[in-house]
Amino acid sequence: MHPMKKRPPYVALMLRTSAKTYREILNGILRYNRCAEPWSLLMIQEREAEDIRIRLSVGKFSGVIVDETMKEFNDLRQFRGTPLITIESVRPRSLSNPRRLCLLCDNDKIGRFAARHLLDLGHDNFAYVPAMLSQPWSIARGKSFVAELESKGKFCAVFTPPPPDDPKLTAKDFFLLGQWLETLPKPCAVFAANDLRARNVLDAANQADISVPREISILGCDDEEIVCSTAKPEITSIRFNTEEIGFSAARILDRMIRSRKPLNVGERILTYGPASVVPRKSTAHASLSDPLVEKALVYIQLNAVDGLDVSELAAELKVSRRTLEKRFRTALGRSPYDEAIRYRLD
Repeated sequence: MHPMKKRPPYVALMLRTSAKTYREILNGILRYNRCAEPWSLLMIQEREAEDIRIRLSVGKFSGVIVDETMKEFNDLRQFRGTPLITIESVRPRSLSNPRRLCLLCDNDKIGRFAARHLLDLGHDNFAYVPAMLSQPWSIARGKSFVAELESKGKFCAVFTPPPPDDPKLTAKDFFLLGQWLETLPKPCAVFAANDLRARNVLDAANQADISVPREISILGCDDEEIVCSTAKPEITSIRFNTEEIGFSAARILDRMIRSRKPLNVGERILTYGPASVVPRKSTAHASLSDPLVEKALVYIQLNAVDGLDVSELAAELKVSRRTLEKRFRTALGRSPYDEAIRYRLD
């Protein structure tokens, strides 16, 4: 007789694939599942009918991964005793469940990372645009952004959106945002709570005939490529390490499923945050008046990580290497090669 084949763990995935953060977490989970002993997966999307699939399967799952913003499935009591990963928007009140891992966005680190990047571009004037609705993650990013700037002796203006119950919220927000942008000292670096909000800022600036990036540099967050790359100019954004965190979370869940060992208190939260800035045309050095150097910086930011040949850069810009070196040192006080090394180290 052949020995009975052991069934793979049965894991439910309840994630909003409409948001890039959750898609990347899912990619990391699937990448782990491909390179480890695989699970049998049940994918649940945001559809009411799928609540039935969950109800029919409760008690059969070896593990569950759930986005807490999916209100249909956020009653975690039904998964009591099951190894569980929850993706949270704010820090959970309790970490008492030893079989629950919380994935949490480090909004404090995001705000400080954004401030340091814009400071590195040489800006003296700063502003923050929160999400249209007062979500905790947006407030937290703004607070840490302002705090980091204040620690460097810089002031930051903060936009106040209209009340969320305003029946003409979107139109009024756009109008007020444009008026507010006109009052900012120029040039100014604006950090937006996410890429959709950065797109709002860009549209309002274009409507008010405010030049981007010459008068206002705009930095978004999440690196939603469709949002950023279809804007004019394209929007610079902060990329998260969410795929790597998804992989790590899946490994921890697998360990809980197979070893049946609970997590220590210090292991029950795993944070994700900024990995790098994806440079596009919505940001520029504040003091930069040389268009050649500005083009060179964009090229460096796009190619420095893979290695940069200064002669190739000069050829790309159709100038001699000596001319490029001289104008670069005049504008920034360092060579193109030094800038590439600095960017790679960052």
